[in-house]
Amino acid sequence: MKLYQLTAIITLVSILGNPLESLSQKKFFIPSALAQNSWFDNRYRIEITEKTSGIEINIVFKRIESKRAFNVPISEADKRAIVEDLDKIQALKKSIRYSDICSGYNLAEVWEKAIKACEKDLKPGEVPGIFHPIHEAYIGAKKYNKAINYLKKSLKSNDNRHAYTLYRRLGLIYFKLGNYSEAIRQYQKAIESIEKYQDELTCKSCVYDPVTSSLSVIQSSLGFSLLQQGKIDAAEKKFLEAMKNDKKSWNKTIVNLMERFANSGGSWDNSLVGETGIFTNGLAELRIQKKNIQKL
Repeated sequence: MKLYQLTAIITLVSILGNPLESLSQKKFFIPSALAQNSWFDNRYRIEITEKTSGIEINIVFKRIESKRAFNVPISEADKRAIVEDLDKIQALKKSIRYSDICSGYNLAEVWEKAIKACEKDLKPGEVPGIFHPIHEAYIGAKKYNKAINYLKKSLKSNDNRHAYTLYRRLGLIYFKLGNYSEAIRQYQKAIESIEKYQDELTCKSCVYDPVTSSLSVIQSSLGFSLLQQGKIDAAEKKFLEAMKNDKKSWNKTIVNLMERFANSGGSWDNSLVGETGIFTNGLAELRIQKKNIQKL
């Protein structure tokens, strides 16, 4: 069995066990207990000492970011090793970017350390950028009021094109808090933001179109919120819209891959790093609710 097939099976089992909680999962994933080590026993892992250069430290940060970008499975041993390296960097190096430290702790899901590093990165009164890791840190720590506060501050930044990422996170928080009306409002704002800036956001040189894929996930999330309010027809409409967007995104990705890497022999496999649509488990939940209503 290939790795991606195992990933799909594990994800499906997780979804069936708790379909609504799986809303917070944006991609197919392998639970850390089953993931193979990609950091702990990696032969290219850089040992952090007093003699480690700034260039090598930057390589460590870039490797952490690449694992996030390509959704590389992280084992529990990897998480401990990443935390160990980040702790050493902070102890031994004076000139470091704490936003990078925060991102690393986020990857390891050590939320309190991530928050501390992110707070160090921000100057008093500074508005965090839209992609600042402090948002993920507070959401991961389930400190939702703090997360909402920072997300709303970031909405005041000048990067209006990517505001949809903030609305999307706000929607997720309100969903987790059970405030489905507000979650719906935030998801709708996210969709409106994408539609407004779609031409500017679309990457014509990219193999994978992140905007169309993100739109699919947001529509699915909106569908779940509507489902929680018992608005089955409206929820179904959003899930089907998400399915249409997912298909569009996938077809475009395949066309781009075939055009650019036709003679690669499949070596472009790692280019398929897009978000996995969650409309399928939404439609499954929809069918369950319809059956329950028919029994009444």
